[in-house]
Amino acid sequence: MIGDQVKIIEAHLAESGGSGRNIGLATIVAGPHGERKKPVRIMRSGHLSNGQHAWFNLEPGDLVIQDDHVRGDHVVCVLRITAIAEGQATYELIFEGRASLGDEDRLIVEPHPGFTMQNFPTQAVEACVRKAETYHCREAVYVA
Repeated sequence: MIGDQVKIIEAHLAESGGSGRNIGLATIVAGPHGERKKPVRIMRSGHLSNGQHAWFNLEPGDLVIQDDHVRGDHVVCVLRITAIAEGQATYELIFEGRASLGDEDRLIVEPHPGFTMQNFPTQAVEACVRKAETYHCREAVYVA
């Protein structure tokens, strides 16, 4: 599952990722309702291609959206941070499903069994899908 790839340093998490030739990964950090958050640091130099692009303070309730794709077939996970203690965050999986960008470049999402689209953070998920498809992404895409 993608959720196992979350890298947490103290109470911070990086927006990261991008695409290679046929595969891509991306992680986006959003507020409790899917809104953009202000980063504590935006990376502007060093190794940026498909790397870490912005660092965010994590707070309980924040959403972490992850996308993993192979040749445009996306699997999206939305995690909600439930608690932070001693630099470790705990989270719950609130959505998992398949996604793609349709003919008119619109987001199409299909929830896996047991998940619904209730309170779905559409803009944050779309940004994550686009970041995962951006060849050698070098910048943050979902920041306030």
